[in-house]
Amino acid sequence: MSTANRMPRPARADVGSVILRVLPRQTPLHRAWAGSKLLALTVLTITAVAFPTWTTLGVLCLVTLAGFRVARATASAIPRFPRAVWVVIVVTALFAWPGGGLPAFVMLMSLTAVLTLLAAITVWTTPLADVAPAVAVLWSPLRWIGVPVNEWSLTTALAVRAVPLFFDELRVLIAARRLRSAGRIRGVSAAWGALVDVLTAVLAATQRRATEFGRAMTLRGGVPQVAVERPHLTRGDVILLVVSFGASAVIVAAGILGL
Repeated sequence: MSTANRMPRPARADVGSVILRVLPRQTPLHRAWAGSKLLALTVLTITAVAFPTWTTLGVLCLVTLAGFRVARATASAIPRFPRAVWVVIVVTALFAWPGGGLPAFVMLMSLTAVLTLLAAITVWTTPLADVAPAVAVLWSPLRWIGVPVNEWSLTTALAVRAVPLFFDELRVLIAARRLRSAGRIRGVSAAWGALVDVLTAVLAATQRRATEFGRAMTLRGGVPQVAVERPHLTRGDVILLVVSFGASAVIVAAGILGL
């Protein structure tokens, strides 16, 4: 096959372009209830933080690979982080190496990467509209102690929906800053000044977005009531919860036994 006829490989997207985007698939994870996925992610995250060991990393890797396969995700869906992130990781590893903390650093960074990928799988298979009702159902027992579950659920839904808008605003502000600057930024003081300008613009844009959200909610009658409906669990939900709680039990048992 000639070079001209070869199909180009899909470019790996950056963080802002894939965050909170649902993959166009019809898989058991897509059909599962959003609350089941949030509960599974929460349980696995808590156990991983409580027992950060190599055994925990191995169990989470198996669960992540299974979720990645079931969701029918591809490598191009994994976001591409900026080069500065990798530079910071390498520099931190070099500082941890002389004191003997390199193995612990590698293990903690690996756990962070696996948990981030688990959260990404949850995001890729969960529409944003399903987050607020699921959170309201999961938090509904807290109403007995006077917790404002409706306000918390609505705040969570608005925060999730605002993340893509934040990335869009940040991308526009960075592009405008590059157009205004004459050539590349040279020197520490110039880089610091550019960072301060971008952060100031981001805070102003965030305040403007928050004002728009508040005005829109006021015009629509104030804080809406989040519907709490009884979830219809399927076989996929049962399998998901059994796998997540089983993996958490293995992690806890291994941590107690010192494995």
